[in-house]
Amino acid sequence: MKGRPLCFPKFYIHGAIPMGSDISDSIFISGTFASYHYISGEYYGPYDIGLGFYPEADHIVHGKGKDDIGIYVITGIYSRKTLRMSLKLHYQLGTGNPEENLGHTAIVQVKWNRSNEQFEGKYYVRNTLHHDENKFVIRYEGA
Repeated sequence: MKGRPLCFPKFYIHGAIPMGSDISDSIFISGTFASYHYISGEYYGPYDIGLGFYPEADHIVHGKGKDDIGIYVITGIYSRKTLRMSLKLHYQLGTGNPEENLGHTAIVQVKWNRSNEQFEGKYYVRNTLHHDENKFVIRYEGA
């Protein structure tokens, strides 16, 4: 069904094959990241997002960001074994583009691409305006 991920967050994170070597300490670093999303044949971004990784709290992710739609708060989970993240972007109504920001939630599921040294995957949006899914990239920018 367009606009919804094929599997639940925990299965997406933990259902994958574990990666061979442990590089998770170098990629799950709290700090500033750049996000890019793909619409109608082109990438939009970079948009700054701040992510905090909490292994002591069942590997949860918290953060915030802003893009062409509006300001959002991020919640999610990640796995150091599969190098995947599943995030929810909760848009704050009344920020950004009033025609696109409905105070909705977008789901992002990404996995680490060793060759490109970035997280790559998809975003999913399902609201009264859109039932959409497309490419999404998260790249580390620094602490």
